[in-house]
Order: sequence, then structure tokens, then C-alpha cells
Amino acid sequence: MFLPQIQGNEFVPVLGGGSAMVTVKQVAEAAIGALEHGEHGGKYAISGTNMKHKAFFEIIAEVLGQKNTVVQVVDLEQMKPGYIQGDEQAAKEGKEHGIHLELTAEIQNRDAYLDPADTMPILQYNEDDIHAAIVESIKACLE
Repeated sequence: MFLPQIQGNEFVPVLGGGSAMVTVKQVAEAAIGALEHGEHGGKYAISGTNMKHKAFFEIIAEVLGQKNTVVQVVDLEQMKPGYIQGDEQAAKEGKEHGIHLELTAEIQNRDAYLDPADTMPILQYNEDDIHAAIVESIKACLE
């Protein structure tokens, strides 16, 4: 879903938030760790690192070979009308997004971060190369 937002575009606007990131390997290790070291019925939010959306989109542009693409953080108030318009267009078509785009904008503008140190020692999963995992995933999508 991210590739079409970047492919062939020289300018890519993003909101200023970020997200916790984790690799598939870390998820697998954490699942085993929960079975072996977790509490019965325990719930564990896992993360390997936190990354701004801008940095994530720059990785995608890099893999696409778009060296001149500018990924720019844009203020929420500037972006919000486009999200609202997307909701209105969906409504005209008799459709609705799972999460209204206007709310999606609010979510994408915040840092949805987790501290890996909160669960990594408990579940005993390892650090991993998030950047390499993102690159590998994008390349697989392009194939």
C-alpha cells in the first residue's frame, strides 16, 4: 500500500508521526519467548525500534531508485482536507474506510512508539536489522 504513494512521485508529503517497528524474526522469537518466559494470559507489546514515517518512506524511495524524491513532513492542518475529501468520495461511492481517513490522519501525526526495553528482556527476543527487513520486504513486493 505504500509503494503507490511513492512510485514515480518527486514529492511525497507525510505527516510527522512515527511507528514502532518489528521484524518477522523478532515476532517469532517473542512468541516463543512468551511461551517459555511469559506469564499465563500475559499480553506483550513488542518492538524492535521506533521510526518516523519520513524515514520509512525515504527507505522505500531509496529501494525504488528514486534519488530525487523528496519526502517532506507536512503539517496536519494542511493534509487534513485531503483526508476529509477521501472520506467524502468514499461515501459518494457508498463505501466506508475501516478507519475514517480523517481519523487516520490524526493517528499518522503522532508517534505510536514502544520501548523495546519493556518486553525484550522478558521475552528474550533479539535485536534485528529493521532497515534490512524493510528493504527485503519492498524488493519482494516489487517482484
